[in-house]
Amino acid sequence: MSTNAVNTDGLCLITVTDSNNEKLSGAAIEISGTNKVYYTNINGTCYIPKSVLNNAELLTVNCISYKSIQLSTENIHSKIVLKSR
Repeated sequence: MSTNAVNTDGLCLITVTDSNNEKLSGAAIEISGTNKVYYTNINGTCYIPKSVLNNAELLTVNCISYKSIQLSTENIHSKIVLKSR
């Protein structure tokens, strides 16, 4: 018997959805000033190190067929909602 566990200490879980609460896979979350881009998985989620977010001011979320959104890292919540184009 084996158990898989994920240590989430120091990580921020972010979920990206559309306005109908459908989770969006493949959404790109770009952290300004870091040259780092994180992508949501098939469940519309991704983990970003808190240390990366603490050292940045803005992040941009892009997904095909949706309007891009730019957010302050101070105002980021665990769920980001994108609107259709």
